[in-house]
Amino acid sequence: MHRIPPEFDPEYFVQALEDSAVGVEICSTDGTFLWVNPAFERMSGYSFDECMGKTAKQLLRSDVHPSEFYDNAAAAMARRETWRAVITSRRKDGTLFDSEIIVAPGRRSTLGPTHFLALRRDVTDERRMLRALSESEARFSLACQAARDGLWDWDIAAGRFYGSPRWFELHEQPVQPATMDWCFDHIHPEDRPRARDIFDAHLAGETPSMECEHRVLLPGGRVRWVLCRGLAVRDEGGVAVRIAGSLTDISDRKQTEAELFRAATHDSLTGVPNRAYFVLQVEQAIARAKRQQRGAAAFALLFIDLRRFKQVNDGHGHAIGDALLRVVASRLQAALRAGDTLARLGGDEFAVLLDGVSDTTLAHAAAERLGRVLARSVEVEGRVLPVAATIGVALGDGSSKVDELVRAADEAMYEARSRGDRGYHVAGPEAGSRSERKAKIASALGPALVDRQIRVVYQPIIDIWNGRTIGAEALARWTHADLGPVSPAEFVAIAEETGLGLRLGRHVLDTVVAQVRAWEQVHAVSNSFFVNVNVSARQMLDRPFVDHVLALHEAGDVRRGRLGLEITETVLIERPEEVARTMEILRHVGVHFSLDDFGTGFSSLSHMRGFPVQAIKIDRSFVEKVPDDAVTAQIVSGLLQMASALGLLVVAEGVETPAQERTLRHLGFGLAQGYLYSKPVSPDDFCALVERQNLLESSDAGVIEP
Repeated sequence: MHRIPPEFDPEYFVQALEDSAVGVEICSTDGTFLWVNPAFERMSGYSFDECMGKTAKQLLRSDVHPSEFYDNAAAAMARRETWRAVITSRRKDGTLFDSEIIVAPGRRSTLGPTHFLALRRDVTDERRMLRALSESEARFSLACQAARDGLWDWDIAAGRFYGSPRWFELHEQPVQPATMDWCFDHIHPEDRPRARDIFDAHLAGETPSMECEHRVLLPGGRVRWVLCRGLAVRDEGGVAVRIAGSLTDISDRKQTEAELFRAATHDSLTGVPNRAYFVLQVEQAIARAKRQQRGAAAFALLFIDLRRFKQVNDGHGHAIGDALLRVVASRLQAALRAGDTLARLGGDEFAVLLDGVSDTTLAHAAAERLGRVLARSVEVEGRVLPVAATIGVALGDGSSKVDELVRAADEAMYEARSRGDRGYHVAGPEAGSRSERKAKIASALGPALVDRQIRVVYQPIIDIWNGRTIGAEALARWTHADLGPVSPAEFVAIAEETGLGLRLGRHVLDTVVAQVRAWEQVHAVSNSFFVNVNVSARQMLDRPFVDHVLALHEAGDVRRGRLGLEITETVLIERPEEVARTMEILRHVGVHFSLDDFGTGFSSLSHMRGFPVQAIKIDRSFVEKVPDDAVTAQIVSGLLQMASALGLLVVAEGVETPAQERTLRHLGFGLAQGYLYSKPVSPDDFCALVERQNLLESSDAGVIEP
């Protein structure tokens, strides 16, 4: 037992206990307070006098603890043992406080301790902080478990990395020790450099935060799209010492974006890219060639137009036409290399971007290969459909412009169509000048119509048995101030493209009507003489044009039977019901109709029975072969016989040699036109031609009856 040194006054120890911040209690063996210090008074709210004669049970018990807790304390004191605990007690004002208490037996006698000494330290604030921390940790743990985001934290200074269970779940990996290198190793190799650059830029303080979308590698070679966000903590010098963030699964969003992108950039019918995506690919090809400093050709652009697709659509229905387009797209796709791009531009037009095509030889080979692929007939729902294509090719390099390439390929396609020999054409260096020529024609055509620069010439239609002119075909001619004579095939097509087709047709019709009246006034033509004017599908479907023709007849400007309209097969297959109604309306006022270029399309003579057509004109491609090709001669003879059986007149076009005329006579033809008789001539020259033939006398031979 420690003894108090004699030089110390016992009052010293009493004063020390009273000044202590720890509560001190001295109790009798039955728990009655014998003495308490001021710290206890402050802690409990009871004064010294209020404590005397009372027990801790009477003053402090809170009933927060179960009865076993207090029984254990009593048992320990009964065994004369020291008892330690953290106890929740009740103050005088009823509030609770926590204290750390030690109760030990005091002075002993032969009968046991005479009292107990208790030391009590208030730990209310400490426990509150611990509970708050515990609750915070629990909430954080619960948030980590419940969050759909994976959380990560990298202590840069200590080199420690933490990933939440969800973070590892997004990687489909078990929770394990990890490092930042481990994280980057699990990023898709294609995304890794960009992700590293974004991460390093933020650590260097170049960006306020870090955000990166990338793919993570999953077991089995699968990938998942994620959004990684992070924010660095920096020291006073601005150096990043820690960075933490989240990982969000964005796979569904990426799939939706991919579907929306595909819908915006791909053709819904065939599944191949559309025009917008194709233009983007061409721009990228030009950019690649520019980076590689390719001055020579680096790629090729192919425009593919299906021939006679409209006839398939109208003859068999749109469902069959759609099926044909799907087959064509599939064939083209199968014939291309992995890096080539196929697109559907709309309707029956496709385009192909061939990378690595450096000269015209390769371009020719590619066009021929694709032409052969498309030359095979297609069977759709039991129908065998012929397929053919016209292909225009343009070569591009780093200096190319998309719109110029597109125009060059488009014009090459039209060039191939006009030639008709092998189905494709590669644009040469003159493609640019052709574009300039087309632009000049388009800009000058409108003023030319206003100034009546478009003139009309006439080619005779002849009775080949007596050589007499019974009618004429009116043809438009134009001489450009800078370009000179422009082919009708060229400026008529441009007029249709630029919306001037109706004005041009109206101008030709009015010019012809005025000329016929002038001839009638001088008795230059017979009563049965007629003039045919070429009209387009747009004119036949244009109500103002039809009303104008009717008005000319009602006003007496043109006699019944004098005016004929020449139409092509495309006119009959574009909204056929409306065209048939228009033809019937005009037929009632004496307009007669001839089907031009017969034999070059899908039309059959039986099909003609649904339209009020009075004559057909056999195309020059048949006429030029009849003297030397027995098969062609038989075909033409058969057409003549069937047409005659249907009450149709037949005119042979493009007769240029006596041999052709002799063969046509032998086959039974009566009407023809061509350079053998006369080229298209001015009104004055035509009048002189008629006078030479002495046709002023009335003759109804070969008249087309209205």
